[in-house]
Amino acid sequence: MDRNSDSVREMLLLVRGTLKDGKVREEEAESLRLWLKYHPDMLVSGPAKEIAEKLVAVFDDGKITRGECEELLLLLQELVGQDPA
Repeated sequence: MDRNSDSVREMLLLVRGTLKDGKVREEEAESLRLWLKYHPDMLVSGPAKEIAEKLVAVFDDGKITRGECEELLLLLQELVGQDPA
């Protein structure tokens, strides 16, 4: 198993854990942001790049709104193939 495969699996576990209760909280979004920060190799393409771009927009003004959490929720659900609740 290569490092990239391990990172993808780890990211998917983090995303699925975030989606477990059907909500994205600010702390969960921050955890995703930090994970991606420490895995820059994942930002080249694919789902991680899409998540990172959304998180940059979400945290751009220093606060996260309910609407931004809902947008992030929909993106994460789409990326893991989960139907919106």
